[in-house]
Amino acid sequence: GYAFSVDPNVASKAQAGNSNGGIFAGILISPKQYANYANLAPSMEVKSGMIGELCTFGELIVQSAHAVKPGYLGCFRNSDGKIGAATASNAVPEGYSLIPNASYQYFDGEANGMAVLVLGD
Repeated sequence: GYAFSVDPNVASKAQAGNSNGGIFAGILISPKQYANYANLAPSMEVKSGMIGELCTFGELIVQSAHAVKPGYLGCFRNSDGKIGAATASNAVPEGYSLIPNASYQYFDGEANGMAVLVLGD
């Protein structure tokens, strides 16, 4: 899934990414239940006004934009919510925000490969 943040102007609204300076709301899970309006195909895009399931605690298999190792921190691209990795809290890639209390565990992974991201302490 992609990471979402709460819109600071509308507390009940979340958006992919963090272009508005919001607070992390969760990672979209079960995206196949959402149908794209145009062709009814599964989509990672949750249209405005739709309800989404966001995970804030647990172990998720995600696709990371960056290579990962156990202990790397989870982050997401501000522009669209794509999940990535940071080697440390002071090494977050430009244009990304840290996911609170999130780290990669168990396995190494290549960029754009699958990895286990643990959310929560």
